[in-house]
Amino acid sequence: MLSRILLIPLLILAGIAAYLTFQVDEDYAIWLLPPILTGAIVFIMGPQIDWFWYQRNPPKLDPLEKKLLLKKVKLYPNLSLEEKQTLESRVALFNFSKSYEEMAMPEVPEDLKIMMAISACQLSLGFEDYLLEKYEKVIIYPHPFPSPQYPEHMHISESFEEDGVFLFEIKNFLHGFIKPGQYFNIALYELAKVVDRELKLGEITALNTVNNDDLLAISGTNEEALKQYMGLPEIDSKALALVQFIENPSRMSSMQNELFLQIKQTLNYKDEWLEGIV
Repeated sequence: MLSRILLIPLLILAGIAAYLTFQVDEDYAIWLLPPILTGAIVFIMGPQIDWFWYQRNPPKLDPLEKKLLLKKVKLYPNLSLEEKQTLESRVALFNFSKSYEEMAMPEVPEDLKIMMAISACQLSLGFEDYLLEKYEKVIIYPHPFPSPQYPEHMHISESFEEDGVFLFEIKNFLHGFIKPGQYFNIALYELAKVVDRELKLGEITALNTVNNDDLLAISGTNEEALKQYMGLPEIDSKALALVQFIENPSRMSSMQNELFLQIKQTLNYKDEWLEGIV
């Protein structure tokens, strides 16, 4: 990171000044102040310095991260070279912009962080704003959990607007990303709710004529089963529709075509992105 690189010469200068002060002449002590003060400023401002640098020089995805992106993003082959580079940079920057906290776990797996970033950047690909800056923290639990919003429900996912935080149970988070045909993608669902709020997607009128069972028929399940799976008393219809658009575009296009077209317009998806997919 840039901030750490900047600290190296400052530490060297401070070391030289300290050596001269104690070994040669105490008058050299005055030269301790500039590198120490500058180093303290760099240390305190480290995250801002690093973010400034990364915005202009986005970090690259490593081979595993790139493999996850290629496997998960159906429309990736249809993107132009510039759009592919933009998506990859956004995934890396989104990942860098979030802090992760594990509850009663050794650590949060690095691939989980990239899965979160890939899910977010699929939803926001058609927008300039993609970082969801209000939501800075992601908390990962080893098991279903209660919360202030749902104190009587042991659930597996949540997005809490007041604190700007996502909460997930790890096993079903991973299953939803890796095996979307068998498990509901809870990361994409919570991100869809936040994208709707933060990017102000507006009304999707086609949702007025379908219910959650209609939406879940696209993936072969129903609302009651999803509620039991997630441990929540209600399901957000708009977020659910966005999940189905990303995960099952072909089936949504054939089963709920008007809704599919409206979501495509709402997310600013280009026709060429979906060629050969629907």
